[in-house]
Amino acid sequence: MPDEKPKIKQRERLIYGRHPVLDALQRQIVKRVYFFENLAGSRFYNELEDACLSKGVELKPVSDEYLESRLGKSNHQGVLAEVLPFEYYSLDSIIHIIKGTKPASILILAHLEDPGNFGAILRSAAAFGINGAIIPNVRSVSVNATVAKTSAGTLGIVPIAMVANLRSALIELKKEDMWAVGTASDAKDDLMEIDFPSRSVIVMGGESKGVPPLLLKECDYVVRINISSGVESLNVSAATAIMLHRASIAMKQTKHI
Repeated sequence: MPDEKPKIKQRERLIYGRHPVLDALQRQIVKRVYFFENLAGSRFYNELEDACLSKGVELKPVSDEYLESRLGKSNHQGVLAEVLPFEYYSLDSIIHIIKGTKPASILILAHLEDPGNFGAILRSAAAFGINGAIIPNVRSVSVNATVAKTSAGTLGIVPIAMVANLRSALIELKKEDMWAVGTASDAKDDLMEIDFPSRSVIVMGGESKGVPPLLLKECDYVVRINISSGVESLNVSAATAIMLHRASIAMKQTKHI
């Protein structure tokens, strides 16, 4: 892990859902837990109570109306937690992770808008062994309750950095012998036909506009993902998962050389 502590903190946040709350308790970031009072005595409640007692976290019964007042109509599964502010890594910390390693892969997400997509992407990044993710500090989704829920307990596995300028971050990463791979629907090169680098920065765009042109110009490879002619495009989460899987294959092949 990086020697340098993360530097950017978000304000206090909420997470909900049984798996995310139990995971957060294990990571010792929970301040207080509220549960739907009708759950008392259930198997899940017993597991939740044991986890809270072991971590010294207050567990408070509340009504369903209380949960709805704080979370709206979300699928909270009867449990809500107040957690410590999310800590983002600095760019230097992300670089520290990949410095001196042979295979490595970092994900850059340019102006993602949907927290559900972000959570799903973080889950894929964790599944495929990606070393870190980078998001911009403006015009972008950040870590929130929906991200925690859709990441299905994997939030915190992949370090996330928040930066002021994605292009500058990409340039700094390329100085560490990293090769940038961006995506565009009209790209000449097919993802499966390039010699995919074992040290890669995967650059993915937001739902609306894709990868910004200035960022795409910094990419060493610009590729397309071939799909059937009857399908207009892939969801950004699905497209990113395909790219990250390809990166993980390249990293594993290098490890076996």
